[in-house]
Amino acid sequence: MNKIVTKLVSAAAVAATLLSVPMSASAAAPFKYGDINGDGNINASDASIIYSLKNKKVTFNSNGTPKKNEVYFSDVNGDGVITDADAEIVLQYSAKSGAGNITLGDANDDGVVDVKDAIRVGRWIANGKQHKKNTEITLNLINANVDFDDVVDENDQDLLLSYLAGNIDEF
Repeated sequence: MNKIVTKLVSAAAVAATLLSVPMSASAAAPFKYGDINGDGNINASDASIIYSLKNKKVTFNSNGTPKKNEVYFSDVNGDGVITDADAEIVLQYSAKSGAGNITLGDANDDGVVDVKDAIRVGRWIANGKQHKKNTEITLNLINANVDFDDVVDENDQDLLLSYLAGNIDEF
């Protein structure tokens, strides 16, 4: 019995030590569109971080893929530059989620999920799913990511089209 108690106390001490050590950025939870501080919520705290990143641009790896860091996930309209518009999208999302009024699938932010959203997602995909300065292909990446995998891609478009066709009732 004493050996079991000793092992439990040792395990608790190790766990307490691990929990008290700050995690490095590489060990932290991955970023999500709009959830820049990684707390699982999209709210004013994230908008504040986005405001502090204003005018930063999405950077790219040598192979041409975007670096998935806080700047990438702060660019919630996908235009390649962090602006007040990105922070405003996050604040609007936060306000709508607090009131239970999220319009998942509304990629163009007009308040309605319709074929225009599917077209906008399709154009985003055709553009290489890249964050770049092209105001005609910007979209609300938080609302467009209907499968919650943090990538707006063909799967999101397929789900959106299935929803519009009446094959599914929700995302």
